[in-house]
Amino acid sequence: MSNGETQPTELLTEEALVFLAERLTTPLQIEQYLTLAFEAAHRVGQKLVTADIL
Repeated sequence: MSNGETQPTELLTEEALVFLAERLTTPLQIEQYLTLAFEAAHRVGQKLVTADIL
């Protein structure tokens, strides 16, 4: 994107997005899972969050 916006698919795999969409309902749940997933991915040196990390 030329305007500098990051797309969700640059951070999460399609499988991870489907997992989140199917299992989480509240914004607080989504925020908590994403925070934990990004921290876990960072610990293992992975930029892209996969369904396995979730």
